[in-house]
Amino acid sequence: MWSSKKKADTSIQGLPFYIRKDTFLKADGKWKAAYILSAFLVIAMLCMIFCFSAADATHSSHLSEGVCIRLVREVSSVFPEQFPKERMLKIAAIIEFPIRKCAHFSEYAVLSITINLYLWVCFRMERLLEAKKWKIFLRAEVFCALYACSDELHQYFVPGRSCRFFDVCVDSTGAFFGALLFWGMYSCLSKRKRQEIFRVDGC
Repeated sequence: MWSSKKKADTSIQGLPFYIRKDTFLKADGKWKAAYILSAFLVIAMLCMIFCFSAADATHSSHLSEGVCIRLVREVSSVFPEQFPKERMLKIAAIIEFPIRKCAHFSEYAVLSITINLYLWVCFRMERLLEAKKWKIFLRAEVFCALYACSDELHQYFVPGRSCRFFDVCVDSTGAFFGALLFWGMYSCLSKRKRQEIFRVDGC
């Protein structure tokens, strides 16, 4: 019994971001699809963040300014007489910084959700969900934090962009929030499923 537990722990430690080939081949269709889809979502988010960081300062600034101006324009449409063009541009310039940081926060929150989902599928397919959920939570958070560091380092070599520790903190906080959101939704869905099972058994 002790040896089997030790073997399970070793398997958990050796399963960072993938499943074994034989496990994938033995899995049924829905879990294969879940594994491929969750892996695709992670890769898509990583590529999207990389592309945003690869944009030079001019392109990045135009993109964020355009978003801010559209946002102010939508709000100003309710009270057009109070928002002349000069005031709209001034407000857009003021909110650009928080909007950019919210974008950082949001994209890493989504990245964290996709990574937690992917790791959950991996652990589920390897039948290791008896392990504590914080193992998945921690691995996803560490991965996101490391990717945030590499992302800022990448921006350091992009013309006009800079490398900021503050952005790493914002990104890591977004990843933490995304993980909390994922596991909060997981807990709610699991609780609802258990209640439905008990209701059926009671009938």
